[in-house]
Amino acid sequence: MKRYLIITVLLLSTSFSCFSQESIILQGNLNEKDTTLTSKNTAQLFVLVKMIINDSIYQSTFINRKGFFEFYKPCPAKNYELGFFYLGYRMRPTIQIREVKNNNVILDCQFNLKHFVDSIESRKDFEFPNCITYAYCGLPAYSDFSLSKYSFKYGFRYENLGCYSFDEKEVNKKAIVKLNKSLGDNWEKVFWIEIESKLK
Repeated sequence: MKRYLIITVLLLSTSFSCFSQESIILQGNLNEKDTTLTSKNTAQLFVLVKMIINDSIYQSTFINRKGFFEFYKPCPAKNYELGFFYLGYRMRPTIQIREVKNNNVILDCQFNLKHFVDSIESRKDFEFPNCITYAYCGLPAYSDFSLSKYSFKYGFRYENLGCYSFDEKEVNKKAIVKLNKSLGDNWEKVFWIEIESKLK
C-alpha cells in the first residue's frame, strides 16, 4: 500500500511538472463506476474533499450526487495533497490521473466507502463531529434542518437568532477564523454552491 501511494505521488508530481508555475484546475470522481446508490448517497451527504498545501487546508469541496467533485480555486502549487474525510475521519482512496488537458487535471478516486463507514461507526470511540455554531438572522430560504444535513460534514451548524438584524461577520468572527482554518477561506461560497445544487 505504501509503495502504491509513493508511486501515485510521483505520478502526480511528474504530470504537474509540465505546468511550470501555472495554476492547476483540479477535478475528480469518487467511485464513479459504482452502481450502488448507497455509496454515492453517503459520499454526497457526509464526505468532504480538502486540498492541503504546506500542511494547511487551502480549500475544501463537496461531492455531488454522481460522485463528482471540483475545486473552485485553482491549485497554486504542484506539491499538494488531497484529503478525503467522512465526518472528520480521514479516508485514503487510491487516486489515479485519468486525464490531463492544458492545466486541467481529472482524477479517478476509488474507495470502499461502505466498509469504511461500517468499521468507523462500529468503533467504541466513534463520535460525531463537534460542530461550530454559526449564527444568522431573518427568514432563510432553507430550514435549519435542511441546512444541517450538509453543514454537519463541514463542521458547523446554523442557528437562527430571530428576525432582528445584526452584523453576521462580527458575531461569527471566532467561528469564521476556525472554519477558515479547517476548510479554507472560500468555504462559505463552496457550501452555498452545494446547497443551491442539492436543495434547489
